[in-house]
Amino acid sequence: MVNPRAGRDIRRLVARAGMVSGPDKMLQLRRVIAGTQALGPVPVYLVADEDGLAQRVAADEPAATLLPGSARPQGADATATAIRQLEEAGVDVLAVIGGDGTQRQAARAAPAVPVLPLAGGTNNVVCWRGEDTVAGLALARAVWEGMPALRPGKVLEVETDAGRRDLAVVDVAWVASAFVGALAVWDGALVSQLVLGMADPTRPGLSNVGGHVAPVSAEDDLALELVLGMGGTPVPAVLAPGLLVDFPVQRHRRHPLEVAVEGTQAAPFTVALDGERTLTCRPGERVRVTARRVGPRWIDPDALLMPR
Repeated sequence: MVNPRAGRDIRRLVARAGMVSGPDKMLQLRRVIAGTQALGPVPVYLVADEDGLAQRVAADEPAATLLPGSARPQGADATATAIRQLEEAGVDVLAVIGGDGTQRQAARAAPAVPVLPLAGGTNNVVCWRGEDTVAGLALARAVWEGMPALRPGKVLEVETDAGRRDLAVVDVAWVASAFVGALAVWDGALVSQLVLGMADPTRPGLSNVGGHVAPVSAEDDLALELVLGMGGTPVPAVLAPGLLVDFPVQRHRRHPLEVAVEGTQAAPFTVALDGERTLTCRPGERVRVTARRVGPRWIDPDALLMPR
């Protein structure tokens, strides 16, 4: 499935991120489908989307079928809705095209089948960034030869004093902004605290900050906490493509899984999940973040094609 809205946020204006267009996403779908047929016929099911991308691909790709009766999901939960529809149809594996925000929605759907996260957004830390035809071929190998055992991915479970719950797959940030606004976090001066399930110095986003301090991989059973503020050591990080921002890091600490990290702010603030401001919080409201290995079983085509 493909998120038609991925890769189109404010970072096209405040950074040098490129637009991931609808035609580009359709080409990604076509490349994945081509790869899945390399070893023999494999049925591919697509869910209708609000921009009609999947509908157009299904119309002229013989191996692809538009899921009969599938609704055209819209809004913030569109990805999770589409995934539930595909699981109900009995698919064995899911391929999801979008950035970290899209993969977060995939994780919120709690899919029982493995998920191949393919880069199609602005920040793609949790995504595989190789060639899409190769990704399709990796899926074909898994279908014909059997999917290897996969560990559940890490997620950052979020809970507030007000009883709200949510999750992220890469990063959680406390942001000194009373409103979600344009969603994306692009001003490092507003961030007071970070919890990262992945801290990667090679990929843009809030994860990049931690990657230059104490890298944490998807396989590490750890999360990284960073406390930021006046007097901290400036850490230049790539917040978005073409956007370098200094983050004043006061201190950092690695935490094992299942250990809650708490934080708050004295003024109204928001909590950003995977780079997008999502929760609005009142002054003093405490937010707890716990890293757990209960997320989707992410597929890594490198591991499927180059087993050790």
